[in-house]
Amino acid sequence: MSATLDYLPEALPATDLYWPGASAEQLDFMRAVYEAHVARSAARHSFVPDVDPAELAPIEGRFLARTAAATACQGLLAAARAASRGQGLPITVGLTSAYRPASQQLRIWQDNFPTYYQETRDLRRHLAGGAHGAEATQRLAAYVGQRVGAPGFSNHNNGLAIDLGVQENGVRIQNRTQPPHTARWRQTWLWSWLTTNAARFGYYQNTHIDEPWHWEYRPASPPVVTEATAEATEIAAELLHAAQAGRVSLGGVQQQVKQLAQTGSITSGDTTTELSDNLLALLQALLAATPQPAGGQRPPFELLSLVRPRPKKKTARIGKHPLGRAVDISRFAGFDIVMTNPGRALQGVLAVIGALPAGTYALGLPRPVRADAIGADTDNRNYPQLGLYQPGPPPTLKPQYQDLPAQNVFLPVRDETDINKSPTGSVTRDLALIVDATAQTLLRQAVAEARQRGAIIRFLFPDALNHLHVHIED
Repeated sequence: MSATLDYLPEALPATDLYWPGASAEQLDFMRAVYEAHVARSAARHSFVPDVDPAELAPIEGRFLARTAAATACQGLLAAARAASRGQGLPITVGLTSAYRPASQQLRIWQDNFPTYYQETRDLRRHLAGGAHGAEATQRLAAYVGQRVGAPGFSNHNNGLAIDLGVQENGVRIQNRTQPPHTARWRQTWLWSWLTTNAARFGYYQNTHIDEPWHWEYRPASPPVVTEATAEATEIAAELLHAAQAGRVSLGGVQQQVKQLAQTGSITSGDTTTELSDNLLALLQALLAATPQPAGGQRPPFELLSLVRPRPKKKTARIGKHPLGRAVDISRFAGFDIVMTNPGRALQGVLAVIGALPAGTYALGLPRPVRADAIGADTDNRNYPQLGLYQPGPPPTLKPQYQDLPAQNVFLPVRDETDINKSPTGSVTRDLALIVDATAQTLLRQAVAEARQRGAIIRFLFPDALNHLHVHIED
């Protein structure tokens, strides 16, 4: 199964990898995934051999980085510690990793692989070719690539990356890539401080991985055009051309798409976001499924939201928008995904599911219009453009919309606590809660057909009145 990487002579060979207790087939699969991961990384970066010790400098303790990165990191740590002390906070800030040679990165890759193998087992067994087939190899390579760098291609190997650690009230916040741990990290004071201040020291997040503790030193320099950048600019140019032709409406994201076409990334304030490969593939697939409308008709495809800035409140829901891994779609296949007409919203959602390319997703379904006093007040403030309510207090639904709450065809919503979270954490169990029997049957069929194409929907959740939210899970 494993193919040698003759075109990457400097890459560490897959034959250096071992998996105690694994079968021969599992070991071959591990090495094939490694080679696929290296090939993906080589498309964006050059292999970095171990850094000359003369080019490294200490940050603190045992941690090293390239000289400029080390000096900048010392300044960042000093500023963060001073800020926390000035606020009287019981916080300890330090490092958990910095420069590490490629051979050490290989051991980290090897040690973590069995965990990633288990985490993707159910997903891979449904793919064409089975759990160890060619498609499974590529899917697991993408999954691993969002959690650990390929040996020799990580900026840790290049001496330009650091992993930060933080303790709050004597409790260490774990640097683990499972969603509950990354979400907890983003609730820390340090995360909030970094998102505002790290750029002053030349440190930025890598948006291709979901590790809030991982920051990379990028001193001011001319932009580097990589294969990934070229792909982003090409797809953005396709979107702009389709908008001019009337196939797609970009609305409020038009400036972001223009910036993406020019630079390959989207900058908001101090944050620059690169769209994930899978989100770019999703946008391209949706565009490919969108025909030219007849003269005088509205564009059949409308993007409502792409990259959003991170919320200032650390307790706010972050989601995938700031990571370049989510999109909100307000119209698709000529159907408005708006709950003023639940039936047409359902058709739009089904059409999007039918166009999903291979990948792992979570879907934020349109949620019902609310008539209770608290819900009506919230919806009236958040969706004034829909014109649903008569003035209050509290606002009340206009006569023509009073039946809308009962016409919900998606997931039930009792109060605010049901919004933005899966009822069960499983798409199968979530589908069982769809309130309309016909909608439930149609959605089950669409989800099953998507799975056969390798588009895995992990769970559903009620989101908003005027769009379908799609976020990338892998």
